[in-house]
Amino acid sequence: MKQTAVRHALRAGALAMLCMAATQTARSEDKAMTLFKIITVKDEIVIGLSAEELGRLGGHDVGAVARALTSKGELTVWQYAVRKAANGDLQEAPLRQVIAGVDPDCILAATKVLQFENHEKGIDVRCRIDLAPKRSARPVPGPSGPAQFTVGLEIVINLLAPNVPDRYIEFAGSRKPLEWSGVVDGPRVRLVDEWQDVAVEIEARGASQLWISPIETVSESEEGFERVYQGSQILGVWNATLSPSEPWSAETVLHVLAVRSG
Repeated sequence: MKQTAVRHALRAGALAMLCMAATQTARSEDKAMTLFKIITVKDEIVIGLSAEELGRLGGHDVGAVARALTSKGELTVWQYAVRKAANGDLQEAPLRQVIAGVDPDCILAATKVLQFENHEKGIDVRCRIDLAPKRSARPVPGPSGPAQFTVGLEIVINLLAPNVPDRYIEFAGSRKPLEWSGVVDGPRVRLVDEWQDVAVEIEARGASQLWISPIETVSESEEGFERVYQGSQILGVWNATLSPSEPWSAETVLHVLAVRSG
């Protein structure tokens, strides 16, 4: 199916969280740049790295950036921002050189990186998280062996209509309305909007379960108070074991496709 259907759905706001998918690459001084979004507790920025710079980090994907931030603590990079080109189109362009990194006083370093990839059938959005103990932090009292805990990575998708037959959640051969809540065993689920011809396949690699619940608000109308569906929360759940010397990582991939080509 044509990619235009996917792009139309993005413009219509059906997948608001994916609206930056068109900014996967930019050009700086005739070099193709891959853009990454780095989110910290303080702020979030979009940075650009050339193929040569990614190669020096030991890879050409989001994992290389995450590992470099975790091991080095900081990276000197160019921050990118949206501006108007000479023809009036919006484009990502270099803004300033910044130092991206983590707080040196933290005990646990958490790095979350988003990567957007266009391909023939649609768009992939990769969200990777790396957790690692900070070697420079003050020692924490207690055992120094591996720590075991549960990690959740949340994705929110809004396909607008919570209970109509052409919009649904699909997993293990069954279909549920978008307003459904429950637990899916395994790492995969698919959200479909046949009316706008767009599907989002969520792959939480290595996750034991996906916890799904609707996000609703309450509004007051002439008929009184009513519940309004705002989207579906999909939480990938991992059972993590964090070694004092090795980072732990997880990745969720969103495959955005036209329904009839997916």
